[in-house]
Amino acid sequence: MKIRKHIFLIWGIGLLSAGLLLFASIADGFQINPDIFVPFALGYIIIGGLIAARHPENAIGWLLLGGLLIISANDFMYWYANMGLQAQPGSWSAANIFANLRDATETIGIVLMFILPFLLFPNGRLLSRRWLPVLWLAGFSIFLLFIEIFRPGPLVNFTDWDNPLGIEQMTGFFEVSSTLYEILLLALLFICPIQLILRYRSATIIERQQIKWFAFAASVASVSLFISLGFAPVSPFLEIGLWILINSSLLLAMAIAILRYNLWDIDLIIRRTLQYTLLTGLLLLVYFGTIFVLQSLFAGLTGQRSQVVVVISTLTIAALFNPLRLRVQDFIDRRFYRQKFDAEQALTQFADTARNEVDMDKLTASLLSVVAEAIHPETISLWIHSYEDD
Repeated sequence: MKIRKHIFLIWGIGLLSAGLLLFASIADGFQINPDIFVPFALGYIIIGGLIAARHPENAIGWLLLGGLLIISANDFMYWYANMGLQAQPGSWSAANIFANLRDATETIGIVLMFILPFLLFPNGRLLSRRWLPVLWLAGFSIFLLFIEIFRPGPLVNFTDWDNPLGIEQMTGFFEVSSTLYEILLLALLFICPIQLILRYRSATIIERQQIKWFAFAASVASVSLFISLGFAPVSPFLEIGLWILINSSLLLAMAIAILRYNLWDIDLIIRRTLQYTLLTGLLLLVYFGTIFVLQSLFAGLTGQRSQVVVVISTLTIAALFNPLRLRVQDFIDRRFYRQKFDAEQALTQFADTARNEVDMDKLTASLLSVVAEAIHPETISLWIHSYEDD
């Protein structure tokens, strides 16, 4: 019965969010970009619902669903206020109240979806009771956001209308509360990554793999955000794609980590990402460097540029690819995966020894040495079956 209640609640939140989402994609006067919001919302409905259904005790799934519901409701309130205050002034009752509620709760969903999951990842609980004040600070920041419904003066998005619930006597308080909220938000953004680092240091093997997934996705999202801010104005399709990548990477990492799906693949993914990122950078450097140098020499000799230089640079890259790839892989393994590199070297040496060694005692000692270096067991022994006893 308890599981059914969870499923019904998840279905209810998901259907309500999906209904607002569908309305957002077809209604006129909406503030959001449906091309970005639709994949964003569907992802949170699916991933949040899966986590909440499989692990209802984990608060992260419920935070994702609740935050999405608040954001969807906020955008619906914006549409309602826009229709009642600008498109058809006076024809929609309580439009100014909806506008006020939307202004006050606009960023609560962001706190629920992007701040608290960092603090509670991966098991939905705090690292220890000593971190409880941080959770209180997050709750207090939400409280400061909610009481904005009583801020006097013009509405944020509809400046021609005053807040009908505003309390003039609290003007000074809201000037302080806005600054306090910004300080709390910056503090939470600084504290949450520190909490993840401390959690990783004291985590079990499985929890470390979960945190690795989340940290890798956060790095991908950070790079995508940087590219979006710098290069997105060049193409709207690039902006949409980058924002989808930012949200989908974090969501998929949460799903894989919490649902424990292929947890151990993250080591290979990180290793390959480091290797091919460095390899791509070096190949681009060689390519453009070769073009620049050869074009300069060719222009100095003939007074004009030549397409032959591009062909030579391309052939140079093709010739360098495999040797450079092997050297990059060797460097990454030596620098970041030393234990794995040493184990592979030990196995290679043992293979050479096994092909040439005929002394059983020396071969046994070599095998024990390889196993000790590769696996690091507490104790090790070797039993060899003797066919003479048969």
